[in-house]
Amino acid sequence: MYRFLFTFVMAVATYAAQAQSVGDMFVNIPDSIFPYLDKNQRAELRNLKRLDDSTAAVLHSHFERDVTLNRCETELMELKIDSTLTIEMARVATVNGDSLYCLLRTVAVPERETVAYIYNNVWEKVADVVFDDVTLLQRPDTMSQENFAELEKLIEFRMVEAHFSDAETLVLQQNVPMTSKEDKTRLQAILTQRKLKWDGKTYKIN
Repeated sequence: MYRFLFTFVMAVATYAAQAQSVGDMFVNIPDSIFPYLDKNQRAELRNLKRLDDSTAAVLHSHFERDVTLNRCETELMELKIDSTLTIEMARVATVNGDSLYCLLRTVAVPERETVAYIYNNVWEKVADVVFDDVTLLQRPDTMSQENFAELEKLIEFRMVEAHFSDAETLVLQQNVPMTSKEDKTRLQAILTQRKLKWDGKTYKIN
């Protein structure tokens, strides 16, 4: 009987650890990943959002920057640090039913660019989400190959921006730094979005 109770309690504890909400994960995020607020401040920010989910919760960090929590749900979170950095996090299930957490870090200088990492429930990085093989250009049927190639040459650097549309879906777009306003307008004809879907291990092209 005691062995059964011990096994049951351990199973419940293990499941609870695996199923932490993104808000709970945020509170326990290492300072090396999120240095802007300490653990007590992160808990305060999360609790402020829970008290009034209709408005953003804001705290001033010790780096003299405003940290704004715009969204805090069981599976999705979005924070902004001033106007230069956005952090999003999603909880997803593995093929074994465990929980992993994908963190997006989008920097807005000179154009918005995102890096993405996947962590387990103790903040050990288990994978990178790589966007290099995702094509974000598309030639319209009405455009000649010559004109398409000419527009491609306007893009000197590839900068990919990613956001969650839901916990299992990433939406990618390509930004074009160091181009004129006129060229940016011309490039809209060939820039396209792509969706990546979670497959239980990583995010892949839908």
